[in-house]
Amino acid sequence: MSFRKSPGRAHYSRGASRFDPKNQRKVQQLCRQAYRALSYAIPGEMADPLLQELTVDQVLPAPDASRLLVQLSSPRSVAEAARILEQLARVEGYLRAQVTAAITRKRAPELSFHLFCRGEVEP
Repeated sequence: MSFRKSPGRAHYSRGASRFDPKNQRKVQQLCRQAYRALSYAIPGEMADPLLQELTVDQVLPAPDASRLLVQLSSPRSVAEAARILEQLARVEGYLRAQVTAAITRKRAPELSFHLFCRGEVEP
């Protein structure tokens, strides 16, 4: 009797799988930590009034958690969305540093921003 592995059996690598529950828990923990750090830093520590009005809605991971999508909402109109995103691009390094200080990882994830404007559309 032989105890060899059959050639048709799938072999899994030792790396974390996207569907690994432990990996999913860590990714969700990363998102919660980033959410808390950004929720404090964006409205509380920004000098620009455009950024002080922003609210962090949620933080979503990329499949490999090297990037985070930060969904923000603003009471301003859609016409001002470009200015707000431009200001966010200017302070992205500072916000990434705030996230880095709040998480326990070797590498800080890159941040991408998605803005929802609640204000009325100007004609």
